[in-house]
Amino acid sequence: MPLTPSLDRLIHELQKLPGVGPKNAQRLAIFIFKKGADFSRALSSAVIEMSQNVKYCSSCAGICESDICDICSNSLRDHSKVCVVEKPTDVFHIEATGQYNGVYHVLNGLISPLEYLTIDKLNIKPLVARINSADSPVREIVFALPPKVEGDATMALIKKMIQRPLKISKLAQGIPTGCEIEHIDSMTLARALNNRN
Repeated sequence: MPLTPSLDRLIHELQKLPGVGPKNAQRLAIFIFKKGADFSRALSSAVIEMSQNVKYCSSCAGICESDICDICSNSLRDHSKVCVVEKPTDVFHIEATGQYNGVYHVLNGLISPLEYLTIDKLNIKPLVARINSADSPVREIVFALPPKVEGDATMALIKKMIQRPLKISKLAQGIPTGCEIEHIDSMTLARALNNRN
């Protein structure tokens, strides 16, 4: 059945979402249509509100709705410990374990020459500046990067750039190689945090 121009446009836009191919985009578009105008307005309003209000934390590059996220602005958190993660969703998953009380730094990617992701395109320089600052409270770095070549390369580069003595650890092994942090169950992630080396 030929689709209308409006449905085609929605399908085209939905396909830009990660993991959404043509068939899923078509299913979603038809679902949205069937739910009616009120649902469509609420959905589009939520997307617009998110795009206007959500931003990156100026300290850790996590996701928040203010200049500084709730974690970085919390005086009860241990600001001497910084957990370095690949993406903002990794923060959510680590927080869900309830096993970490430090702060975070989101790199928004990993070093990957094949994908043209270099130090200049990632959030590495602000991390290094944060660590190397003369008045920095940071005493420990916990690397919670995916256990794959790009994660190891990123960790090695950051270690070389650190100019003062720190305790440096990474998540304990047991997390499958090549696995993304967001796909690890909370119990496994909690164990990895508690047994980091």
